[in-house]
Amino acid sequence: ATMFGGFYTQDRNSVDVVYIGSSAAYAYFNAPMAFHEYGFSTYDFCSGAQPLSASKSLIKEVQKTQTPKLFLVDLRQVCFEIDDPIYIRRVTSYMPWSVNRIAAARGMMKSLVDTDRSEIWDYLLVYPFFHNNWETKLTDGSGEFIENLYSTFYSEWRTDGSLLPRLKRNTEVGEDQMVHKGYLNVWYDAQDWHSELLIDRTMYETAASAFPEKQETALRELCEYCTKLDTPVLFVSSPSVLWPEYSAQLNWAYDIISSYGLSYFDGNAAMDEMGLIDSADWYEGGHLNSFGAAKYTRCLS
Repeated sequence: ATMFGGFYTQDRNSVDVVYIGSSAAYAYFNAPMAFHEYGFSTYDFCSGAQPLSASKSLIKEVQKTQTPKLFLVDLRQVCFEIDDPIYIRRVTSYMPWSVNRIAAARGMMKSLVDTDRSEIWDYLLVYPFFHNNWETKLTDGSGEFIENLYSTFYSEWRTDGSLLPRLKRNTEVGEDQMVHKGYLNVWYDAQDWHSELLIDRTMYETAASAFPEKQETALRELCEYCTKLDTPVLFVSSPSVLWPEYSAQLNWAYDIISSYGLSYFDGNAAMDEMGLIDSADWYEGGHLNSFGAAKYTRCLS
């Protein structure tokens, strides 16, 4: 709610660049740093595991109140179908009622692995999903997470490992959560979680191979839409621990994007240019910490 919903608190026509995507955007691009060091304002309009099929509707949502000079579109989710409806709810639950909100829900539902699991009203009527969170504790007493609760409402960890309930929709900048203009600041490194990461810096060179058909359809529809926009769009993949299949599918996405005359930035190919250090700049293999995010932000800026 703080990261995604906070977009709607921004002054009209105050954002130069909007970064649309998943945690691969909000954990990577330090919007305040980009402003102070490069002079342009950014908002990370992101949600965890945000489906690529949401991007078209979110671009339209941005254009209701902002006239950005550039859209950045995160590519990480292009390889993954939606296997959990909560990824859709993280988008639609914080969008104001509009025709575009309905279109966003419908677009993302097309990417569900099992389209019979949910009806569109599950994403448009928020109360039936959230109402039992208000008086329910997040843990079962042993510190184990209760998976049927929506973690956005309980996103601040106590030092004893339990979670502090946040019993309202917080759409303001939350300094206690270290969220600023959609950017989530994470200071600890991977060694706080497990042994040192060993990242293959050449994996991105893997030959291209196709990803799920639903995802290719979503990407092609998005590319077609982007070619008609007056505002330029840059597709972005941020650095991560790659495995051969994922790397090959990203390269397939780059080929599709290029075929529409659009541009992309391969953050995996630029890890050495950024100067990323495996043992210091990650908080786990899929996300950078604040030190790595500073390097990524400067490189992309």
